[in-house]
Amino acid sequence: MSMEKAQSVAAAQQVDSKPAAVTQEFDKSEDKEPKFESNMVKKSLDEILGFSEEMYHLKEELVAFGIPMQTINVIVEHGFNGNEEQMAILLSTALSASEQSLGLGSIGKSDLEARVAALVVLEKDQAFARRVARQQGLNLQALNFLVQIVRQNPGDKGEKVVNEFIAYAMACDIPFEKVGAIVGEVGKQDTGSVLPNIPRKKKADTRSTLKDIARDAVLGIVISAFVLWFVI
Repeated sequence: MSMEKAQSVAAAQQVDSKPAAVTQEFDKSEDKEPKFESNMVKKSLDEILGFSEEMYHLKEELVAFGIPMQTINVIVEHGFNGNEEQMAILLSTALSASEQSLGLGSIGKSDLEARVAALVVLEKDQAFARRVARQQGLNLQALNFLVQIVRQNPGDKGEKVVNEFIAYAMACDIPFEKVGAIVGEVGKQDTGSVLPNIPRKKKADTRSTLKDIARDAVLGIVISAFVLWFVI
């Protein structure tokens, strides 16, 4: 074998060694048991996703009543921040939009107020879940990106995007030396709910009202570690 050919083979073997090692590190084949039954990251993800799903359903119902999604989001934001005056103005605007869109089939004032109240409660609960997660030592930036990935990829729960992200990071020579330590810490974290076990009478009353409204309403509609914009 010539000297040049031997050097080429050696170089190729050296290039292949890193991907092979990293591939073994991140091997998630189906025949392997999951590393964790539960942990703070999973609990936080599940609870934040749960609030997001409830909000999505409620917002879609309001959109079906002819209220623009942007208007709904601004109303909820004002409610979250306690801006009652601005919220009242926008509620009136939303009622007008619904009347113009559906006429007699438009949403009623009490119906709209109940649904918005439920959305505000859910928004506050979600913000509280994130706050508790941060207090438990989680990186909110990474957690929020993971929430978005899973929400936008419900079919495989973000598996394809996350694997592509890891592959892109590998291609950019981003080191993974700290992954093992982080995984170890995750496994030690408390597995309890990120929300406290306290009665939430306001939420329960609001949802009960919504159930009554949904039962009588004519129109109802039922409705995915990491830098999201990098992979989009």
